[in-house]
Amino acid sequence: GTPHSKFTIKGKVTNESNSPIPQIQIRSPYGEDIPHADTLYTDSKGEFNYSFNGFFRSDNIPLLLTDIDGEQNGGSYAPDSVSVSFKDVDVTGGDSGWYLGEATKEITIVLKEKKEEIKK
Repeated sequence: GTPHSKFTIKGKVTNESNSPIPQIQIRSPYGEDIPHADTLYTDSKGEFNYSFNGFFRSDNIPLLLTDIDGEQNGGSYAPDSVSVSFKDVDVTGGDSGWYLGEATKEITIVLKEKKEEIKK
C-alpha cells in the first residue's frame, strides 16, 4: 500500500459584481506525465466541488477556468487559472493504516468579462 488522502476543493465562481456564474468549465491537469485532466462545471449557484484521492500534496493543484457557453450564463468571461495549495492544511480522520485522512480547501474565484475586440 501507499499512504494516501482524500482532497477536496470547494469553490464558487463569481463575476466582479459578486454574482455567481453557472456553467464555467473547470479542468485540472493532474500532472505532467498524465495525459488526461479532470473536468467539472459550476452549478446554477456558481459552485463546484472537486474531490480526488492522492498522496499528500505540497505542490499546487492547477484549475483552468473556461466560459464555454458564451453569453448564456449572463456574460462572456475571459479564461483564467488559479492554483490551490494543500501545503500546511490539516489532514484529519485518518486510520492507523495507509489512509491518512482528508483535507478541504474553500476558494472563491472572480472571473472578468472579456473585453470587446476592436474590429478594423
